[in-house]
Amino acid sequence: MLLNLWDEELSTDFMRLYNISPLQMCNILKQLMLNNDKDNIIIFCEETGLKLDAINVVDDDLEFVGKIVSTTIDNCAYLKKNGLIPIDMLLEQPSPIQKHLKSHKIEIIPSMHELIYMDKHYFIPSWNQDCQYCAYTENKCRYSQHQYKDMYCPYLGAISNLSTKLYSHKSEIEMFLAASQDTMLSYSRVIDCPEMLSTIEDFIYDFFYKRTDLCSDWEKQKQYSYIITFSIKYNDMSYRTNYVDNKHYAEASNTLYNYENYCQNVYYDIDQVPKCFWDNVWLISTCLSVIGSFGKINGEICAGMKHNLTIPYNKLNIEIIPNNP
Repeated sequence: MLLNLWDEELSTDFMRLYNISPLQMCNILKQLMLNNDKDNIIIFCEETGLKLDAINVVDDDLEFVGKIVSTTIDNCAYLKKNGLIPIDMLLEQPSPIQKHLKSHKIEIIPSMHELIYMDKHYFIPSWNQDCQYCAYTENKCRYSQHQYKDMYCPYLGAISNLSTKLYSHKSEIEMFLAASQDTMLSYSRVIDCPEMLSTIEDFIYDFFYKRTDLCSDWEKQKQYSYIITFSIKYNDMSYRTNYVDNKHYAEASNTLYNYENYCQNVYYDIDQVPKCFWDNVWLISTCLSVIGSFGKINGEICAGMKHNLTIPYNKLNIEIIPNNP
């Protein structure tokens, strides 16, 4: 089943997902319009009588529609051959991004935690990891006993954003599940160049105090910008905006407290709460927020694509952006 947060038919699919009647949906929409301060999950539960911990609507067939903004300097040749692949693979394979970096004497090898700039090697640590070799050529890290090393070491502070994207965020592709086109096109610099180039450019300036032409040179070679649309399974997402579960203890405790009256069972520990509860909270809140906005989405809803996932080119819909804003 497909839940398309971009489509006007979302309310119909949402009704089918939870097996609720048109009358129930109509009453929910009335409540959303009349009670702007009332929680839409509570409105849903009071109207349907469904228990958040007793109904499981997520299976391997539940899908959403994701969108990303990108650019091409090779007429999408690499994308046609490889499909959408994780960032670390783009950096280590002969992709347009890798070739572009090499033309600027930059190479990044995430599997080896290594960045090479002007023939000199630098270690890219994971969060709070000691460098295996020091950017300042010292024998050992002078901040190894500090919990937040990047607050003390200028090199770690400069490279932390790149490190976060490669390791904490697992080099995953991020996507929009709902957003206005203006929001998507204004995100970072994706309308002109890959976000990773901007991240690397920032590191070089922050640490070496050098301006590079990584982004501007890509933009000069850019043939066009485009929006890629594809379907992705709910279970293939690594994260979703505003999704809370027992990994987020404080938020999860508050969420359980807010909706404990709409559960079938009583829980004294958030680790006892079934996954379907967290899924239902997110699905109901997200879908009703979009439906209740009547096409005027405020902000954006984003998600990450699990690292082991590749989406082939024939599963992608590419829409060329005719005129950059």
